[in-house]
Amino acid sequence: MCAAYVDQHNATEVYPVLAVSLVGAFALAVVRPRHVWLWALVIAAFIPFSPVAAAALHARLASPGSWAILGVVLIPALIGAYSGWGLRKTVAAIRETGIDCV
Repeated sequence: MCAAYVDQHNATEVYPVLAVSLVGAFALAVVRPRHVWLWALVIAAFIPFSPVAAAALHARLASPGSWAILGVVLIPALIGAYSGWGLRKTVAAIRETGIDCV
């Protein structure tokens, strides 16, 4: 929802949407590390089909350039999701070995 909101209110720049999708996918992958790629797809697909963007959907269907944001947002969402997954696995491995970091 946050990425769709940022996308709707910031029509000229794509970088804020990329940042929100990266952080959102990272957080979801840390919380739920199963099917990491699915979190990235959900975030990327939710931007044009969210309730926030539903009012402007007819304009998006007419403009082929607006569909390109799916591909553009998917890359940082995948990077964020797999980074979150890696962090979770690293922390789990450190806990298993019993190494005290403090």
